[in-house]
Amino acid sequence: MEVKKDLQATYTQFGWPAKICWIPNRLGFTGTWGATELTTATGQNNPGPGVTITDPAGQPTMPLNPITQVTDPNGNLWVVTQYGVCGNTQPSWTASPTYPTLQNPTAVASTVSDGSVTWTAINPNGQALRLSPIPPQQGQVWQINPIGQARFQRFTALTQTLDPIPEDYSQYFYDGFQAQCYRRHPDPKVRAKFPQEWALWLKSLEASVSQADREMDDSGFYAPSIIGSSGQGGYVVPSMPFTGGFYNQGF
Repeated sequence: MEVKKDLQATYTQFGWPAKICWIPNRLGFTGTWGATELTTATGQNNPGPGVTITDPAGQPTMPLNPITQVTDPNGNLWVVTQYGVCGNTQPSWTASPTYPTLQNPTAVASTVSDGSVTWTAINPNGQALRLSPIPPQQGQVWQINPIGQARFQRFTALTQTLDPIPEDYSQYFYDGFQAQCYRRHPDPKVRAKFPQEWALWLKSLEASVSQADREMDDSGFYAPSIIGSSGQGGYVVPSMPFTGGFYNQGF
């Protein structure tokens, strides 16, 4: 999988997902319980009376499920955490559900029963994963395990330390710490080096921001037609990085 800075929402389905990015849950696709029209990204039905939602784990192909995340009439977000058959009437959604947050990560999420299906409330500011292209509705079942850097913990005691410091930014932390040591040194000659060291640290921080801005995004320019003779088309994936669009065979 190619990790991108951002991906546009897509309705395109293909044999395998190629790109991934994270977005807030509130920006992800959601369905509406009981809606009869096909309003979801993949053309899936919405959950509703008597609709079966099958666990895809262990299945040879994706079951024909409805969309498994919904926005309730109160604007809250819910995701299926127990598969089964939806009830005959819309669930009694909790008006003010609880869910883990950055300030309260151990909060117990609210749940709602819907026949034998269980819906669990999710944080609208939590992280969702957007794929491009979307796997086929009844294609192969994919399991994707992204790995991310945890946020720093908030200090609550003097015995706590910044551990671990992300490797990409550790040198900037050490440089800033060293500059502040010059500032607090009892020897005036050593302390006089602080302005220069501090300026160098600020310059290094500016360079670190530029480094982060070079993260790949999914924007680009593409020719509206092929340049030469017919070529090969397909989606760009890490295993086949040169199959996207068309390439010229005339040179």
